Amino acid sequence: MKAASKRTGTPKKKGDKPALLQRIGQFNLPNWRRQLVLFALFVVAGILLTGSFYRQVTQADKLIAEGNKRYRKIENTNAVRGSIYDRNGNSIAVSVDVESIAINPKQLIHNPYKIALLAHVLERDPNEFYQAVQKRQNTHFLWIARHISPKMAHLVRQIEGDGITLIKEYKRYYPDAEITSHLLGFTNIDDEGIEGVELSYDEWLRGTNGKYRLTRDGRGRLLDREVLTAEEPGRDLTLTIDRQIQIVAYRALKAAVIKHKAKGGTVVVANAKTGEILAMVNQPAGNPNRAKDRGTPGLLRNRAITDVFEPGSTMKPFVVATGLESGKWRPDTTIKIGSYFRVGRHVVRDVGYAKELDVASVLIKSSNIGVAKIALSIDPDILWRKYKMLGIAEKSHLGLVGEVPGTVTDLSAWKRNEFEYATKSFGYGLSVNTLKLAQMYTVFANKGVYKPLRIVRSNYQLPETRVFSPESAETVLYLLEDVLNKSKGGSGWRGQVDKFRVAGKSGTVRKLENGRYSDNKHRSFFVGIAPVTDPEFIIAVMIDEPTEGGYYGGLVAAPIFSEVMGNTLRIMGIRPDGMMRMPKLQLISQ
Repeated sequence: MKAASKRTGTPKKKGDKPALLQRIGQFNLPNWRRQLVLFALFVVAGILLTGSFYRQVTQADKLIAEGNKRYRKIENTNAVRGSIYDRNGNSIAVSVDVESIAINPKQLIHNPYKIALLAHVLERDPNEFYQAVQKRQNTHFLWIARHISPKMAHLVRQIEGDGITLIKEYKRYYPDAEITSHLLGFTNIDDEGIEGVELSYDEWLRGTNGKYRLTRDGRGRLLDREVLTAEEPGRDLTLTIDRQIQIVAYRALKAAVIKHKAKGGTVVVANAKTGEILAMVNQPAGNPNRAKDRGTPGLLRNRAITDVFEPGSTMKPFVVATGLESGKWRPDTTIKIGSYFRVGRHVVRDVGYAKELDVASVLIKSSNIGVAKIALSIDPDILWRKYKMLGIAEKSHLGLVGEVPGTVTDLSAWKRNEFEYATKSFGYGLSVNTLKLAQMYTVFANKGVYKPLRIVRSNYQLPETRVFSPESAETVLYLLEDVLNKSKGGSGWRGQVDKFRVAGKSGTVRKLENGRYSDNKHRSFFVGIAPVTDPEFIIAVMIDEPTEGGYYGGLVAAPIFSEVMGNTLRIMGIRPDGMMRMPKLQLISQ
């Protein structure tokens, strides 16, 4: 019993000394030593209390800031990019949700098991992946994989946490792929515009990213999410493009480039009345949804605005119109042609021979000699000003990044050199792009008024310029209709469209290489307007270096025009006007 009471002890009575002092007393230490020990204990306790006070009061702000750095983090969230639509509301560029993998190396490095699991999901060597994390162990954020597949995202979600995070992002998707690739361009992995409309209207399409303050515990688990800046989605953009016309134009161009084994080509379709571009297609083409195609130089280049060239015979109608306005020429005025025409020390020749041609036939037969004589009868100042009014050497109003405006030499050169002036009449010594070529022909569709083209739908009216009188422009339009008349020997008859009256002009030029014109490399053109009774649509076609099946514009480019214009008229529901050319008596007899 006594042993038990020793183990359990006895109740502490009031006035008893503390156990520590009792034990010190058992050693029978001298009084001064006891005081020394007690003093030492008080000193230690004082140091501890002073340090605690210093940290919790004097350095409180600093410790709080350090704590915030450790457990609070400012995080940005991506705003969804605005979608791009065609004129009818069809989506041609959209942003879709995707997920990406990010890690906190400083946190993840303490969990080798999680590192191994993530390496397995990524199909990477565990040791190499661990070493990669170890090299960045002093950082708090590292992208591991961007825009991963849903399957991989599902696997990562099973091991998320402890430094592994899935982050929501957006990836641009183009439903029509290569068909709209040159016009729309593409975005990079951060959904920023890189080419085409995506780059040119990036500020409009891009939204405002959100900003949040996240509070996490020691294991990285989210405790609180405070909104600092709410994200705002980007604005949608509606283009003037008609998706159906874009598709038929692309298919026609691609088939022709393959058929003629050409280096490339482009087609522009525009509404002459409104100035709206309905299609803009190019070859070769790539799929902007594929990273490989996006990285291939030139594959997604919009040649309709970047490639400039000498327009050749497509310039002749403008010279004829200027000649008519001078009062020196009429459609039935006869011009001596012959085998050649000497201008100074140089000679101008035609492809075919004719003793003489009237002005109308100069366009039908595409005579270099005839149009040069018309030009030389006009003061260079007048024709030069007409070319400038047509916007040659100026950029369009489309606002697309990368557009090259073309060139036209200074007026002094036209006055100084008569032959150089003559060459400008049949499209040599100046340059335009395909977009400009289509835009220039609006003067014949709009009774002499030059109408700028547009790519974005809006109510804003761009400034127009009168270049020719209504009478001169309408006369040339009818002359261009005869260019497609096979019975009159028209060089562009392959551009005819069944049941419709069509006007147009073909052109062919030799390419300039190293300062000399090539004998076997050409560009082929055709520009046309329909329907003639109420002009509404303009189509410009350019084929670069056709090598099989001919190279003349009337042979290579005109059939493309015919196919695209026919489909455009059908899609837009235009009533055929082909019967209107026939005499009334014949209509009655039927």
